[in-house]
This record gives sequence, C-alpha cells and structure tokens, in this order.
Amino acid sequence: MGRLTLVSLVLAAVVSWMVTAGLKAVLTWSYFPVGPTTTEPIKGSHAVAGRPTMNADQIDRILAKHQSPFAGHGKVIYALGLKHGIDPAYAMAFWQHESGFGTLGWARTTKNPGNIRGPGRGGWTYFDDWDDGLEAWFRLIKRSYVDGGLNFTNPEGFTCSRKKPCLTVEQILPVYAPSSDGNNVARYVASVNSAVENWRLHPYASLFFEPEPIYFARAAAAEEHL
Repeated sequence: MGRLTLVSLVLAAVVSWMVTAGLKAVLTWSYFPVGPTTTEPIKGSHAVAGRPTMNADQIDRILAKHQSPFAGHGKVIYALGLKHGIDPAYAMAFWQHESGFGTLGWARTTKNPGNIRGPGRGGWTYFDDWDDGLEAWFRLIKRSYVDGGLNFTNPEGFTCSRKKPCLTVEQILPVYAPSSDGNNVARYVASVNSAVENWRLHPYASLFFEPEPIYFARAAAAEEHL
C-alpha cells in the first residue's frame, strides 16, 4: 500500500469520526437543549432564595404533565419567584411533594398546594383562588423562614428566627414539616432537592424522563377525610 493511499485512509477515518461525533452532539442538543434557565450553581447549594433557575414554559410543562389545577400559571409562578426573591424551582418541588401540584388531599379544596396551616377545616388555610394560594407560599417562605420572621422553635428544638433564619431546604423543612407531625423529614428533603436538581440539569427532559413524584405522606392520608 502506497504512502499516499495510507494517508488518505487515515484522513477518511478521521473525517468519518468527526461527522459521527458531530451528529451525536446535534441529536443530543436537539432532545436536551441546555437553554438559559440556570442562573445559580446546580449542585452544592440548597438555599431557596435566589433568581429563578427554571422558566415559565418549563413550569407549565411540568404542571400540565401532572394535570395540575393551576397548570398554565407558569408566568404567574415565575413572577412570584422574582417578586419574593425565592427560586420557583423550590416552590414547585415543595408543591409536588405536599400535594402533587394541588391534585391530592386537602389542597384540591383549599387551593393551598403547600398545605399552609390555618384555622380552616382540617387545620389548613383556605384561599379563594390558586393565585392567592401560590403567593401565600412564597410570602411565607420569604418572611417567616428566609427573613426569620417566624421566630419560632418547635418541640424538637428546630428554630427559625431573626438571629437564626432558615435559608436552606435542610433548615426549613424540620420546622415547616416536623417529624412530630408524622413527617419523614429526611425523605422530604431528598425529594425536594432531587427534583430541583433534576429540573435544573434537564430543563427539557421532564416530558420524557421526569421521575415519579414522592408525595408528602399526609396528603395521601388526607384523601380519606375529604
């Protein structure tokens, strides 16, 4: 085999490899485009305050997939995140775990997807419409937990106060959903954090590969009392 022929074969092999690799990259990008949705570090930070790391379209896709009664409110939820300085990805993860985005338990009646406690029937706060229930959650997390306005220490010793605000999922949930109320706090933390990281890493993949949600235990139990 002549030297020129050998060089030609090598060049042909290199070009073929480059074309194949490029095609794979294009196909991967087509199915899972990164998009400009992530504005914070994806891993290592579970602080709920910050700019949105998912956009309104992604929010609407997830809500529609789960047949949420407030599907189509993606722009509202995104705007609430900006208004209160809370990443809406965490709101979505809380609502998924608490009430299946308003499809389970008392939330279907209360329009309270975060199951905020109150004087109403079942011990929950009732809202006239979903927008009020959605904003109430953002307001609660910002004022009571991130700003420390709750000023409360539960029987288990977990506290949120001005001197010790609750800034992360790990700090918020032992107060928001304490084990003394029958909650599995570790499971709840894992559910929220894994959902947020999944949505951030794969902003367009949720239509195909989003894992089944792990719902908050009391939401399923409350079904029997409706």
